[in-house]
Amino acid sequence: STLARAITGLLPPEQGSVVFDGRTLANRLADRPKEDLRQLQMIYQMADVAMNPRQTVGTIIGRPLEFYFGMKGRERDRRVAELLD
Repeated sequence: STLARAITGLLPPEQGSVVFDGRTLANRLADRPKEDLRQLQMIYQMADVAMNPRQTVGTIIGRPLEFYFGMKGRERDRRVAELLD
């Protein structure tokens, strides 16, 4: 919906602002800190459209671990294995 896109920063509101946890969020997604991006995300209902079928599930799970939590290499791979177990 348009409201969900505005809340997550995918679509800037035409007027007003988005307040989350007592803080006014930047209207543009690019202007938001990583913590805001981590806490507010769209979850698409049709996984076959939202996920790249050319990537493994492990790669898809590993991407946010790297981006939001700074995990790389063996640490990331170990955590992915835990989540897939």
